[in-house]
Amino acid sequence: MRRWFSVPSLFIVLISIATLSGCGGSSTSSSPTTVPGSISVSPTVASLDLGGTTVLTPTAKNFAGNPVTLTFSWKSSNPDIVSVSTNGLVCAGKWDSLVVPIVCTPSGIGSAQITASASGISSPPVTVYVHPHVDHVTITAQPPTPGVPGLVNGCYSTTSTTQVAASQTYQAQAFSNGSDVSALVGPFSWNTAFPQVATVKQLTGPNGVQNGMAEFTAKTPGATEISASISGTNSSVGQTSPLQTFTTCPVQMITLALSSGGTTFTGAKGAGFTVLPTVTDSNGQVITGVPLTWTSTQPKVAAVTTNGGVSNTNPGGASITAACTPPTCNINLATSSVPLQAVYATDPITATWTPSSTTIAAPTLFLSTTGCGLSTPIQNCATAIVPVSGSPPAFGATGSTTNIPNSFAFDPKGTTAYMGTANGLLQLNAASPPSTTVLSSAVKGRILAVAPDGKRVIVADTQDTPNQVFVYDGTVAPAAIRPFLITSATAASFSADGLKAFIVAHDPAASPPDRLYVYSNQMPLQTIPLGAQAFDVAFAGNGMFGFLAGGSAGGSSYLPVCDNSSPPGVGAVGGAPGTLIRQLPGNNFLTLSPPNVFTVGFTANAAGPIGGPPVGCPQPPLGPPGGLFSPTFNIAAPGNLGQGTFTPLAFDVSPDGQKAYVLAPNVASLIVYDIASRSSTTIPLVGNPVPLAGALSPDGLSYYVTGFVNDANGVPQSSLHQINLTTNVDAAQLAITPQNLCGVNNGNVPACKPDLIAMP
Repeated sequence: MRRWFSVPSLFIVLISIATLSGCGGSSTSSSPTTVPGSISVSPTVASLDLGGTTVLTPTAKNFAGNPVTLTFSWKSSNPDIVSVSTNGLVCAGKWDSLVVPIVCTPSGIGSAQITASASGISSPPVTVYVHPHVDHVTITAQPPTPGVPGLVNGCYSTTSTTQVAASQTYQAQAFSNGSDVSALVGPFSWNTAFPQVATVKQLTGPNGVQNGMAEFTAKTPGATEISASISGTNSSVGQTSPLQTFTTCPVQMITLALSSGGTTFTGAKGAGFTVLPTVTDSNGQVITGVPLTWTSTQPKVAAVTTNGGVSNTNPGGASITAACTPPTCNINLATSSVPLQAVYATDPITATWTPSSTTIAAPTLFLSTTGCGLSTPIQNCATAIVPVSGSPPAFGATGSTTNIPNSFAFDPKGTTAYMGTANGLLQLNAASPPSTTVLSSAVKGRILAVAPDGKRVIVADTQDTPNQVFVYDGTVAPAAIRPFLITSATAASFSADGLKAFIVAHDPAASPPDRLYVYSNQMPLQTIPLGAQAFDVAFAGNGMFGFLAGGSAGGSSYLPVCDNSSPPGVGAVGGAPGTLIRQLPGNNFLTLSPPNVFTVGFTANAAGPIGGPPVGCPQPPLGPPGGLFSPTFNIAAPGNLGQGTFTPLAFDVSPDGQKAYVLAPNVASLIVYDIASRSSTTIPLVGNPVPLAGALSPDGLSYYVTGFVNDANGVPQSSLHQINLTTNVDAAQLAITPQNLCGVNNGNVPACKPDLIAMP
């Protein structure tokens, strides 16, 4: 058998080599000397079919380590088996010419050492193996090594607190026409699709020669396909059986504790601490080095680093939790029916920071109005955006927008604010004076939720036909807009890690009229029928559940965040009805169903024994779908606000989870609910205004209320009230006129009221 290069192909190869080597296989340098200190050749080993060819690339460096240009000479230790041209072109046989090689004629099976030399310096030898054509490669798991952790329940545990990481040795074999030619081909190349899951080490025999074996060692929970290749043939090609898969045992359970012990922290403002995770895999091993995703439920109060370090900026409270979140943890464990899922800590760390002073910090807040759209717009009515700061509060430089807002909200970190309008989604520029940018004219409607990253917004259009819900995603450039045909969406919320969002809707014309929609960028939108109306959504402190506030007929309900079964199982809390729901520190939440308030705590029960599906999620390939947490609820006796039934305007929980604040449209007071004692008091508003909107300051020391009273001519006289929550008095008031909120070119100013508040 003889091998030829086509003349054009050979010409291209020779020109390429000449370009790289300057007729000698090296590269040009500005080094003042061309005396070589070392010569190397790449690749360092080659495996060729009989008559096959490859190119060797030499590199020379002087004693200073800089590349130099040289003319190389080449030598083969076995020229009858392997010949090399003057430009480093290797033939698994004999070249017809070493100067202008065209035909490579096979001459025998074996190996040769190739070296490049110049100025008396030679390179380390490159071994070239010549063998029959390899048409098939197999890899086979070897028996476990005594005393070395290995396969248990279908997976390998990574480094644990009691043992080193488990490993598995595989043997590669090469075949040609059914004959094993492994001894002729040289070392195999080993590959892993996800190198984060397992490390690979090629093994050698007693004489130091690689023996076709490789050891894979568990690294990060997940699964990866592994393969071996030689001479251009890969074990993953032409397989009739499934590919070899190495699985590092997935995370099954996460528990958290403070480095000082316990799960509850109380300290002064500014105090930090460290959270230590205990991560258990599906084999019951407590493993280390797992990349977890850390979150704080109150990022304005506390931030958490990637290693569990917690810092504090404002007084208040937060729940700190961690999760094993694909694709960085439990890697590649999805199937076509079960997408990648997070495994959450069973209980969060509950932290509270006390203020270092009772002096109100007087943060900047922003006021606006829907008033330009409450009557026929007059001469392009401009809506004001009014910053207010100081104590007593005072106006800053006012900005405006020609759009008419219907909603105004900051993200959970208090860094980015958005306005919803009938003409598009706006983003606030909080400079002085403030201004807005139209992010998308297609995203119309009212803002329902802003993600923790501040870059994704859920907007509901309930005016146009058909109704739609938009997810504006600014995490990509250009921003993505994802529309969904959801009718009459009323509320939404993102999970603390931002992986999912729950959206509830009530469409009387549909059957059934009530639905829960689960949004994730990892899977299609889920539509889940509900047996009763859900009014609001909140997520548990540990991130594991989303809770739906339901009416008195059915009470509240819950859905595990990781439940992707069809249909998912929406479970009943067993009471605690509400029209609004709020998260409390720890695994607790609060529902408001005027006149009552319900406090609910829950315990997340483990899902089966160790060795079963991971806790919280069905996680293939180690178990069938199932194994979801089934929480046990503890519902305290309701507390009564003493104001009868009403539709609440605002429902806020203090950062430390001790108080709740409620505004009712018919009560000229801030209603304060003490969660522990289940009792309520009121703080009267000066001037007895009709409340419009409310906002709690990040430090929990003040509450702001806007309200109005009509004068003798029916014109609203509005005001902003700064309530000191330490002294429980309406400490300062700021008068607001319609002219402060709306502007027209000519004519009368509409009766604008400050019914929108946004607090960073």
